[in-house]
Amino acid sequence: MANTHALAPDMTDRELLVRLVFGGMAAQTVRAAVRLRIVELIGDTPRPAADVAADAGAEPQPMTRLLRALAGLGLLREHSFGTFAVAPAGSLLDPGRPGSLGSRNAAPWSPGTSSGRCPRARTSI
Repeated sequence: MANTHALAPDMTDRELLVRLVFGGMAAQTVRAAVRLRIVELIGDTPRPAADVAADAGAEPQPMTRLLRALAGLGLLREHSFGTFAVAPAGSLLDPGRPGSLGSRNAAPWSPGTSSGRCPRARTSI
C-alpha cells in the first residue's frame, strides 16, 4: 500500500500503526518513571533495580520490568543484569536538571485518567 502519511513519509502503513498502538504504552512508561522519580533515584551511578524499588516504595520485580522498558525506550541503560544507569535522553526527566521535561511529561495526566497504581507496587505512580 502506498504511503500517504504527511508526518511520517518514510514509514509504511504497518510501521505507522505499530507506532500509534504502542506509543501510548511508551507514554505510560515515561509517566511511571516521572511519578516514581526513577531518574532522580538512580542518579549519576548505576544502581540495582532492587535498590531503586526499595527507595521508590515498589516491589522489585515490577520495578525491574519498568526499568527494562525504560532501557528499551533509550532512557536508561542496563549495565549488568539488573543494574541500571540513566542514559542522556533519560536525564532530561530529572526535574533538577536545566531544560528538564520531567514535569511537563507528567502534566497531561490528571489523577482521574487512570487508576494511578502499578501492579504490585506499594506506591501510586
